[in-house]
Amino acid sequence: MPKPLVVYDGECKFCRQQLRNLQRLAGRYFEATSFREQGFFEKHNLMTLDECQNALQFIDEDGRKYSGAEAVARIVSLNRFFLPVMWVYYIPGVRKFWDVVYENISLNRYKISRWRWISGRSPESPGPS
Repeated sequence: MPKPLVVYDGECKFCRQQLRNLQRLAGRYFEATSFREQGFFEKHNLMTLDECQNALQFIDEDGRKYSGAEAVARIVSLNRFFLPVMWVYYIPGVRKFWDVVYENISLNRYKISRWRWISGRSPESPGPS
């Protein structure tokens, strides 16, 4: 059976950093690919460019697709130690809150990527922003 698939924006520094965080929590339980890779949409025809540009995508082992904050909750919960994250996400009100937070981060992810702590540079280190 194939592993679940995480689809992220490989051109976004913030997205790449968050993928590394997800991999630390549950990486052995999923595979990841950028929708920016050549031939991605031919290989993964369940997703559209708009969906992938708007939110992280997650396809579980049964082929069900999840997006955004719900995808994050599902990914983290692949590690059974973090299963309660998914349960908490579905509490009424909590889900709406995290969906709004996720949407705002997603809309501003390229701006966020320019923040020094995201780019991996210390505030003192020189370099282009």
